[in-house]
Amino acid sequence: MQNYAEMYNTNIDGAVEKTMVKVLVTGASGFIGSGVVSKLLSVYISHNISNNNYKILCLTRNKESLRGRYEKYNGAIQIVEADVQDYSQLVKVMN
Repeated sequence: MQNYAEMYNTNIDGAVEKTMVKVLVTGASGFIGSGVVSKLLSVYISHNISNNNYKILCLTRNKESLRGRYEKYNGAIQIVEADVQDYSQLVKVMN
């Protein structure tokens, strides 16, 4: 499996810079979404990714439903309260 946290972007002048990888998991507090987040965290841990270029965005309608669940992974996970049916909220989350 490709290590996405190590992807690079090359500028026109040949300079190399790291690419921010954001993974948006909708329904992160549900059965399937929480399983996806767990799998992403296992990849994060197994590859010993400790940089700021990898972020798992856990989208939920209610932040309280995820309270305390992922606190120890604070550097990798960001819990976001938004409605998946509202396009403007999704754009805001991904920027």
